[in-house]
Amino acid sequence: KIALPDRARMLLESVYGEDAVSPAGLEEVETDCFAGERVAAASAHFNALDLEQGYHRAAEALVWEDDQEVGTRWSDERTFSVALVQRDANAGLSPWHSECQHPWAMSTVRLREGLARRLPDLPPGFDESVQELQKRHPGLRGARFWLVDAGEEAHYDNTLGAVIPR
Repeated sequence: KIALPDRARMLLESVYGEDAVSPAGLEEVETDCFAGERVAAASAHFNALDLEQGYHRAAEALVWEDDQEVGTRWSDERTFSVALVQRDANAGLSPWHSECQHPWAMSTVRLREGLARRLPDLPPGFDESVQELQKRHPGLRGARFWLVDAGEEAHYDNTLGAVIPR
């Protein structure tokens, strides 16, 4: 039986103490969990930006390709780059945040695969514009384009981010 508060210290020490031992049935799960944590840490270390060097490609640090997926969060679910776009004056596409120093970077978000698939497709007629943008901006290769001002239920909020109804 569990007798509290009399045996609280013993129970806490047996779980969190330095001499805590996992039950035999949980050893494999504990090992898998530890291995997963190490993989995540190694991935984070590999993808980390050296703040001393900044955002440039030093000759000795050419480890990222233009179209390489570099995760910023650890998750088992695949994520997609989504470029938030609006119609421009020439019937093409322009970045959602066009009045800033890095408009495409500021107009690109990462969404879980399940959410990205629920976004509406671009209306017909924008294929050529998308191809041209991807050619000029390598960071947009492989991105899904979302015409935010298309009047759909899904919308982008500057505070909440992508709001996608179920």
